[in-house]
Amino acid sequence: MNLTKEWVVRTVEYLRHLFPVSNETILALLSASPIMELRGGILAAKLLKYPMVPAVIICVLANLAPIPFVLLLARPFFRWMRRWKPLRRPVGWLRERIRKSHRHIQRYEMLGLIVLVALPLPGAGAWTGALVAAGMNLPLRRAFFAIVLGTVLAALIMTLLAYELPVLIAYLT
Repeated sequence: MNLTKEWVVRTVEYLRHLFPVSNETILALLSASPIMELRGGILAAKLLKYPMVPAVIICVLANLAPIPFVLLLARPFFRWMRRWKPLRRPVGWLRERIRKSHRHIQRYEMLGLIVLVALPLPGAGAWTGALVAAGMNLPLRRAFFAIVLGTVLAALIMTLLAYELPVLIAYLT
């Protein structure tokens, strides 16, 4: 958690150094990014002492904003990349890796996608879920609905971890 906290702090400081932006903009940028996603946004909100409910709303909406575009554009982009001989092998490898490493999603489809997006782990989140859904040719509406549910669950988990767990630990000690 310390490494994550340090990374979030450095990212927030870097954004503030680049251009003076509001806390809301920082939360939205972090939450919309494919690396930090909602998890980084909620941690940044806690570090910025931003109120919990508005932070969760900003982070969820910002995290979901690029997802329809990822879902819509990933399949044509993968097809386009496969037409180029040097890219054919990496794209094929990526698609095969998506299929093999996400068997539980193939088995449980929507529930598996919800769990993948909701897990507060590196490499899991809305962007990953959208790429997996596109790679597996899941129906767009159902995939987006599963990603929305997973994002809301991720927000609940991260909010509890970031905002409420420290309070509970302080209360118990």
